[in-house]
Amino acid sequence: MWKLIALIFLFAAVSEFCVALNENCVNNSDCVPQEKSVCKNEICTCDSLWYYLDEQGKCVKYATEYGDICYESKQCADFLGHHAQCVNNVCSCESGFRWYKGQCVKYAKKNEPCDSTDTICMDLDNPLALTCGNSSICECSDGFYDRADGCRLKAVVNETCAIFNDCFPKTSLFEDKTITSHCELGVCVADPGQVITELNNTKNNVDLVLDQLQSEDFDIFDDVCLEGNLTAFTEEQCNNCPKTLFFKNSECICRQGFFLHEGKCIAELGMPDITRTNFNVSDCPIRPGSYSNGACYCRSYWFQDGTNRECTKTTLQYTDNCMTNEWCKAMGNYAYCDSATQKCVCSSQAVFNETSFYCNLKEDADWTGLCLSDSECALYETCVDEHCQCTEGFYRPSEESLCLPKIGSSCEVRNCSHINHAECSEDDECRCESLDYATDGLRCEKYSTALYEECVFKEQCSNLPHASCLLDDSAPENSTSRCLCADDYVDKEQTCYLRKYPGSLCTTKMDCTIILGDSFECRNMLCQCPIGSSLNQDVCVKSAAASSSLNIHTLALVGLFVLLRH
Repeated sequence: MWKLIALIFLFAAVSEFCVALNENCVNNSDCVPQEKSVCKNEICTCDSLWYYLDEQGKCVKYATEYGDICYESKQCADFLGHHAQCVNNVCSCESGFRWYKGQCVKYAKKNEPCDSTDTICMDLDNPLALTCGNSSICECSDGFYDRADGCRLKAVVNETCAIFNDCFPKTSLFEDKTITSHCELGVCVADPGQVITELNNTKNNVDLVLDQLQSEDFDIFDDVCLEGNLTAFTEEQCNNCPKTLFFKNSECICRQGFFLHEGKCIAELGMPDITRTNFNVSDCPIRPGSYSNGACYCRSYWFQDGTNRECTKTTLQYTDNCMTNEWCKAMGNYAYCDSATQKCVCSSQAVFNETSFYCNLKEDADWTGLCLSDSECALYETCVDEHCQCTEGFYRPSEESLCLPKIGSSCEVRNCSHINHAECSEDDECRCESLDYATDGLRCEKYSTALYEECVFKEQCSNLPHASCLLDDSAPENSTSRCLCADDYVDKEQTCYLRKYPGSLCTTKMDCTIILGDSFECRNMLCQCPIGSSLNQDVCVKSAAASSSLNIHTLALVGLFVLLRH
């Protein structure tokens, strides 16, 4: 009988624990949720959207968009396709390729040959800036002008501009004259002495020719497709809608060239959206943008980022103001935003040309240890003042270390083993291993339970009201920090009370007596001596006059009592 009871208890104990990958199971709840595993054929194995990576010893997720976190290129290839790679733990395209219209395409820069059918001419900041010329060499597109390593959009009077060279002469259609202008406050303003009689601006006419995708590739779009809400799709609808696909026969995601925005799949910059039949310049969901050739592109003098999902503002020549390095692209590829002045400046490896407002690379440039964009830095790093620095929530324990997560930051790629008493939670966040531990973001230490206990940081003392982690002056030779009452507070019976002085504000008698002693009282909301007492060496004592008066009254009462008895 006792053996049966023991087996029952043993089964109950075992059932409370999850089993690891490749171990036997009955249902999904048996498998460890942190390992992203499910029970298949009575074995805990990786979920369909995940696969086992020996190097990491865990399940890793297939990438489902450009820029996803990764450990190896295999994670990226199924979605990004050929020429995808994993660099700095981020899915991107191989060198010489760029993510555009839902794939990694081989591109050529200005003045490079474009005679190959699989190569397109592309300016990385503006896909419309280059075209393949008659001589099969990449050159500036119509409406763009040649400037150093790239091409910039031409502007005429009353049109948007960013630098002085953007403004070009405009020939009047109704008068035999040319109108010259200059860039002022972001607009081409007519030069002095010129009269403008023609204000029509035809530059932003939209060409509605659809590119690449054709609507006959898909079934007639129903309301579900047009609504675009992934949660409403069945597997069949997901595969038949032009913006979505049922990935790994497991989940409906946005198709290549589209991304999830407010619950719907919208086209990336440059990707035609064939579900739309009418386009207005202001309809582009990525702001600030406009439609051209049936696709959304950034507005004039805004730059397209590497993900094709954002338009980056540009600095103006007369201000040089900036918030990020990307703002400084108006000065070329070798400029950055100085974090101290918030002004665009040339790299230490470049020289500024005032005439062209351009940073020209030095002949002996050395980029060792330097950066100009976040893409040149490792995961969880950003490029600040030409050097890679840890992003918020991460830090380097040493100069040679990678940026590791603080408590509260993601441990999806890098675990929390560098912090004692920390663990990676089910939702991939570094946390202290129990609620008994306090944290300053960098460490996990036990909470102090009483005053004068040793501490490392102030959060350990947070359970003790009005206490903080301070250096113990009573033992300066030891340099020991303890939980002590903060300034203006004093310890009374292991509790920190606000320090009181004669005349301090109060609401109850205890406010005064706990610090000043029982001789004080709270009168008129001030800690004072009782009437008939005076302060003597921080103690209230009865005054001599009061004592004499009391004695006289006492004698009088005694005399009256004696007379009444007789």
